[in-house]
Amino acid sequence: MKRKKFEAAAMAAILAAMSLNGSLIHVSAAENNGSEDDFANQIAAEFSQPEMKYKPYARWWLAEGSHTDETLRESVQELYDDGYGGIEFVTLDESQYLDKETYAWGSPEWIHDTKVIIEECNRLGMSVSMTSGTHWSTANLISITPDEEAASQELGVSPRVEYKEANTKLLPVMRSAEDADYLYLYHYMYEDEENYEGEISLDGIYEPYVIDTWSGNVEKVQGVSYEDGRTVLHVEAAPGETMVFALKHGDDGENSVEQIEAENSGEGTRNEAKDIADTKSEVEKNVSKNAAGAKEKEGNEAVDELQEKSSINNVLTLSNWNLTIDSYEPGEKVTRTEENEDTGVTTTEAAYTTNHVEIDVGTLAELVSWKDIESVGETVSGIGTYTTTFELPDEWQIAENTEASEGDTESASSEAAKTNSGKIEFQVDSFQGGTAAIWINDTKVPVNMDRRTADLTAYIQPGENTITVRVTSSLRNIMITQGYDGWIFGTPDPDDYGMTGETKLVYTK
Repeated sequence: MKRKKFEAAAMAAILAAMSLNGSLIHVSAAENNGSEDDFANQIAAEFSQPEMKYKPYARWWLAEGSHTDETLRESVQELYDDGYGGIEFVTLDESQYLDKETYAWGSPEWIHDTKVIIEECNRLGMSVSMTSGTHWSTANLISITPDEEAASQELGVSPRVEYKEANTKLLPVMRSAEDADYLYLYHYMYEDEENYEGEISLDGIYEPYVIDTWSGNVEKVQGVSYEDGRTVLHVEAAPGETMVFALKHGDDGENSVEQIEAENSGEGTRNEAKDIADTKSEVEKNVSKNAAGAKEKEGNEAVDELQEKSSINNVLTLSNWNLTIDSYEPGEKVTRTEENEDTGVTTTEAAYTTNHVEIDVGTLAELVSWKDIESVGETVSGIGTYTTTFELPDEWQIAENTEASEGDTESASSEAAKTNSGKIEFQVDSFQGGTAAIWINDTKVPVNMDRRTADLTAYIQPGENTITVRVTSSLRNIMITQGYDGWIFGTPDPDDYGMTGETKLVYTK
């Protein structure tokens, strides 16, 4: 049998693993105040522990014939264990290396493999879908033309999500559930340099909340208006950013338009809300002016206090990072062969174990890409662990006993939010497209991957602290060294990996 390059096909399947960038679009929002907002708490709980039908799908690039029934079931089980609620499998077309009559899309062996996948997904309660051919180019349906959109507008048909002005930046997806409707937005023009800013009109009366997809926090959106039975949101999105809205139903009598408008914008319209904001701003200016006069009369004591507050250094630059890298390299080759009794076809699955090689880089003078570090170079892929210690400035006031234990981050964060007199945030310039996890004093803390920040307030302690950042790379650089020939646009240049640029702590009150 011709089994050439099935190993390369299997590695292509690994490279095709995809992740969604769940970042935030910046909206005007009021932070959820603990148990005061039952809807926000309910959404936060459901977001952290979603039902199976709400969990994400994984796209599975399936090498034709390069697997057995056993490995198919193992792969589905691994996806289930990793938290996926379903899969979409796409068949790779290795026509130049493969007996298409035996293994290709639509063949008896393909039908058998498809049944195995569906049976295993059904057993685990997962959803499953497939493309109508091999690769995206042969599996898509005919595109909708602009004429059809114009025809809908002529008939007075409006979409559930409508842009108030022409938009070629955002991709919306809206879904309904029993407790609420949900809106997902993605700024897919990730190579743009400027943010998108505009208004989105939703069919229905809603009280919108925004979900921080990294931390799970839920906040009510302010500055909402209503027009002709539709809810209007103002959004600003950076290139590549995404967000999720939870839309509380407001047309059931309990939350009327008038009631929601009164809560969110005073009189209810955007113009009136702007007038209120302008008036408020003018009042604040007068108050500030009067307060300045009062302070002048208070004399030197007030001036000294102000100077003392302004003298606090609110930024602490972190340096002397120690780096070790767990380098991923191909280990032993493992094969499994199976004969299909139904089709009479014999298939062989080939894979490699992972050989872990530790690289002790030592203390870095500056944070640069791995490929620019002499002891690492362009061929390494894996996980880098960065560690440093620092002394918390005495003038940074934090609540005592805020140290949390692993698995108790939610209660610790809630308690610290009530008592801390200041907020301490970790910030870094770049993770170079990798994923990151952060620990402070051996306690893992939530990290916002889009903003490259982590709120350390609830976990930091007076005096000396240790912070650890673990950054995971892709497998591209090691694949280049293995002579992989499946690149679409030719062999790429080595990627930048690791934590780079400036790292700092920022203190705000």
